[in-house]
Amino acid sequence: MERCQGSVDETDGSSSLSSSRSLQELLRAYSSDVGLCGLGFSSLEPTWFDVNHLQRRTLDGQRSTMNFTFRRPVRSCTPQATFPFARSIIVGYHRYAPSARGDGGGREAIVASYAMRDEYSVLRSKLEKLAELVRARGYRATIVIDDNALVDKAIARRSGQGWIGRNTLFLMNRSGPFVLVGSIVTDAELEVDLPINRRSCGTCYRCVDACPTGALDGRGGLDAERCLAWLLQKPGSFPHEFRSAVGRRIYGCDACLLSCPVGLPLQRGLDDQSEEGRSEVERRSDESVLPYSLIELLSLGDRELLERCRHFYVPKRDPNHLRRNLLLALGNSEVPLLEAQGILERYLDSDNAVLSEQARWSLEQLRLRSL
Repeated sequence: MERCQGSVDETDGSSSLSSSRSLQELLRAYSSDVGLCGLGFSSLEPTWFDVNHLQRRTLDGQRSTMNFTFRRPVRSCTPQATFPFARSIIVGYHRYAPSARGDGGGREAIVASYAMRDEYSVLRSKLEKLAELVRARGYRATIVIDDNALVDKAIARRSGQGWIGRNTLFLMNRSGPFVLVGSIVTDAELEVDLPINRRSCGTCYRCVDACPTGALDGRGGLDAERCLAWLLQKPGSFPHEFRSAVGRRIYGCDACLLSCPVGLPLQRGLDDQSEEGRSEVERRSDESVLPYSLIELLSLGDRELLERCRHFYVPKRDPNHLRRNLLLALGNSEVPLLEAQGILERYLDSDNAVLSEQARWSLEQLRLRSL
């Protein structure tokens, strides 16, 4: 690839180093301007610890039917296997606001904070601005977000911005788990950051205690067969033993995030980052968010329902998967029986066996509570 004027001269090592440092300094400075709450630089060595972790969870039966990075762990943990051109990884961090919505009087669905808006698109737009700087210097820049080609938490851990918590999430000081991670894989040779000294959560087990189903083992492991966030994405009938525990959740679960003390400053509005970063989180928290009304969503047609939840991961984009979750949440809600009965009886006659069985269960729950 032809280099831009003033960029890397591959025959001159000192020029290459100087150019890389100049680019790196520019990226660090620009990262706060585009609204990232942190920026790090990672090396490309395989993350064998994470390979072993993924393989062990598979052997222990903790992955359920989850594929993602479990399918090919060695490849997912070896950046140059997928990106042979790579010389460095730029890691960006996007902080999002813990949901400040009320519970809608027990009538609205509960959605994980990161999914109240399309936060991944916000992160991508920020990384794209940094990638443009890299490309302007004549280098390649490929954005990777939530992709099985790269174990993003492993790369993030090595980039000096945080650590993996007992809740299995990436944690940053003061922001806690309320961050999304994205990477820019590039052929620019950048100086890598060192991991921070803190590598554990010490004696804190709040997330383990807060998990509604005991999915966290306290040693950094998570049993997907008990995790509500995964079960809400898994197709098929929802397990009976966890139907009450799911409450009115229809997408994701924030229990282990909201209980994490590292993120409490952000939840309390005490974040000490830049004024731009603080005002962005406050602004996004104060934005009007449409309520996820259970009755309303269950009344929508296929296209309308998928559009309303367009940034959710929905298996095969099947609207009936969303309806299963909505029917379950309705059975755990405080919607009066008389108000919910009509919509539930409509689904009793569904040709979809999962929906009809779920509607029957939810109708019975509301009848029992109305006695």
